[in-house]
Amino acid sequence: MKALRLSPRADKDLEAIAIYLATTASVAVALEVTQGLRERLSILRSSPFMGKEGPSTSTREMVFDSYVVLYRVQPKAIDVLRIRHGKQLRPMRKS
Repeated sequence: MKALRLSPRADKDLEAIAIYLATTASVAVALEVTQGLRERLSILRSSPFMGKEGPSTSTREMVFDSYVVLYRVQPKAIDVLRIRHGKQLRPMRKS
C-alpha cells in the first residue's frame, strides 16, 4: 500500500474548506465533509488509479461530493496536490 502525502497547498485547501463550511453551514457539516474527504483520500492508497486522468498527463483527478482532488501517483506514494470545489476555476495547477 502506498503512502499518502498532502502537499502544503492541499493541506491549506482542506483547512479552507473546513473554515468555509463551519462559517456558512455548521461545524458539524465541516467535520462531516472534511472527514469524508480524508476517508476518500485514504482509499487512494490501495487504489491509486481510481481517478480519471487529470489536466496534465502526470496527474489524476478524483471527485468526492462537490470536491475535486488532484493527485499524482508516485512509485511509493500518492501526492495530493490540490483539493478544490468543483465550481472553482480550472485547470487546477500545482502552485
